[in-house]
Amino acid sequence: SNAVQVETPTESLTPPATNITAIPTTTTIATPTEISPAIDEHASMLRINEVLPNPAGSDDEEWIELYNTSGWNINLAGLTIADETKSYALPSQSVAPYGFFLIKRADSALALNNDTDHIELLNASAIIDEIRYESSVENQSWARNDQGTWQLTSMLTPGAANLFEIEEDTNASTPIEPTDTESTTAAKTSVA
Repeated sequence: SNAVQVETPTESLTPPATNITAIPTTTTIATPTEISPAIDEHASMLRINEVLPNPAGSDDEEWIELYNTSGWNINLAGLTIADETKSYALPSQSVAPYGFFLIKRADSALALNNDTDHIELLNASAIIDEIRYESSVENQSWARNDQGTWQLTSMLTPGAANLFEIEEDTNASTPIEPTDTESTTAAKTSVA
């Protein structure tokens, strides 16, 4: 038990002429060994939003981005971000409503794998959000799109809304303008 004992002298209530002396009493005050930060009630509204596991050049430039999907400030105290080998306790810092929080490798010491990895955002008892990927492309991030699914993008947006390249559908036919032979003929004849 981690308790603090405090001795409190007891005042004598009898006149000094008697043989009764003051006996100190002991009061026990419980103190916790570690004060756990209260986890923000809105923490479940945080999402892993974008991950850069394979930056161009040095892997020291890796990062993980969180996004607050709610209209409340969310304090990160008590939350953890983890991959398959390490975890990082997030700082006691608030993420603004609909705001972003960037976790850089230099701060977290999380080294993301370029191939298979699993990243989790955790509170004390559960997984809040996660991403699993089986590959990466240099200088492309895994980003969550508007439908909530993950896709690779070369448009890196740390601390901002995700952007994606527009994919052209190579199977789509090119629209053909209808021809109006009467208008064409009329225009030609009126010029002559």
